[in-house]
Amino acid sequence: MYQVWVWRIRAVARTCLMIAVLVAGSLVLVAASAPSAPTAAKLKVAQREFAPSLVAPGERVEVEYDTRTLPSARGFLYVRNDLQRAFTRVTLLLRKARGLDDKRLLLRGVVPVRTVRGHWLYYYAVIHDRKSGRSVRVPAGLESVRVLTGAQIIKLGTHRFGNLRAPEAVIASAGPKDVGIGIEGKVNGPQSFQIASDRSVWLMDQFNRRLLVWPPGQPNAHPRAISLASLPTVWLANDFARGPAGSLYVSFKSMTPGVPALGLSRLTATGHVLWTSKLATFTVSRLRLGPDGTLYFVGGLAEPRGGDSWVPAATPAGRPLSTAYQLRRRLHYQPLPGGLRLVSTSGRFQKGFCGVVPYEQRFALIDRAGRLLRAWRITSRTTISESLSATPALVGGDPVVVLLARRPSGPAGNPCRSVEAEYLVLRLARSGPSHTLFALPSASEEGENLSGRAGYGYMITDVRIGPGAKLYQLGSSPTVGVRIMQFSLAAGK
Repeated sequence: MYQVWVWRIRAVARTCLMIAVLVAGSLVLVAASAPSAPTAAKLKVAQREFAPSLVAPGERVEVEYDTRTLPSARGFLYVRNDLQRAFTRVTLLLRKARGLDDKRLLLRGVVPVRTVRGHWLYYYAVIHDRKSGRSVRVPAGLESVRVLTGAQIIKLGTHRFGNLRAPEAVIASAGPKDVGIGIEGKVNGPQSFQIASDRSVWLMDQFNRRLLVWPPGQPNAHPRAISLASLPTVWLANDFARGPAGSLYVSFKSMTPGVPALGLSRLTATGHVLWTSKLATFTVSRLRLGPDGTLYFVGGLAEPRGGDSWVPAATPAGRPLSTAYQLRRRLHYQPLPGGLRLVSTSGRFQKGFCGVVPYEQRFALIDRAGRLLRAWRITSRTTISESLSATPALVGGDPVVVLLARRPSGPAGNPCRSVEAEYLVLRLARSGPSHTLFALPSASEEGENLSGRAGYGYMITDVRIGPGAKLYQLGSSPTVGVRIMQFSLAAGK
């Protein structure tokens, strides 16, 4: 009797299994033959204007979203600081774009002033398209902004132009016939140089397509030349850096078909090209070595966030990186030895002599864990900004930075046409007051900086903070030639 029941149970189980297989097969056939549902088009919303990476407590902070493909879009901004748990909802209003020739209407939100406090701001937006009834969150996570509560305030007051520091030494010189200096509306000479660890001096003589090298301590020696003729046909050589095993990096813009429009080549010590790669789209391509030997190119990416980005272009071993990797691993801070990071941004924008200009520059020193160590807010009654042709560096643990002070010097009817400019060199002290060390002529505007006036046009790198707590400046003129001058960064010098 027991065996009969076992047999019957097994038979029922087999029948149920066959039915399940037949039903599943029918469902698969039905699903395969049924038409697929149309996929809804993704809402396209881009954040066009970001809050600055460093904001001051209680200041006006705005964000902006581009919804040009969604004319019926509306939305809200959600924001809180690290002292709050709940987000404050702010209505995004349709406003005209800030550009003079930009006719677009954009969604813009203003963070409540009472929220801009603590140490962090967190925000996101939800955009709703009334036509389709769908919504999108931008970004999917959170944007974060650091609030500089407790930052050291450095008040520069009104800058007095003309009080320039004389160099303590000239470490390299060449006559006007020994280097390429062109005059096309502006004096245009060598635009980049370096001081090696052995104190040898390297200069890019881009008009003659070569590098010049002076031995240490011999400013009047005949420099050694390294030809760059093996590079692709170059329209404009941008910058250079010294790579591993005595090699060299040179960035360039090319007009040669099949060659990257903005490229990077690694050369041997004698100028032979080892490889050429493409650089991601950039407005400025200053080459800088990171603390671990990674090669970065530095400047303003073509993206809404703005500001300088540090984008890796080659590994410490000298291998090129793809443009996809470059953009994926770009940094919005300067990497420093010991895992430190330096973040900078401008602030206190006001209507000035030539549009909206900044009157404050901010710096924050951050450790590898993202903790704020020290911060500075440098204010002035003269418009100031961080120099694009000088990179900050640590000297005795203190950041040394170079600012650009500017004022109109031409006719009142066209103040943008002629501008007087000077560099301000500051050492941001770890403790005690920070102050301006000295002022230098700037090579960012018209004139000849060897004559003590403003500079001679666009520069890639005309100021460097180098070995031995020294600052070095490149200057040239069609009458004097080239000089590379040395200044001490010690206090009281």
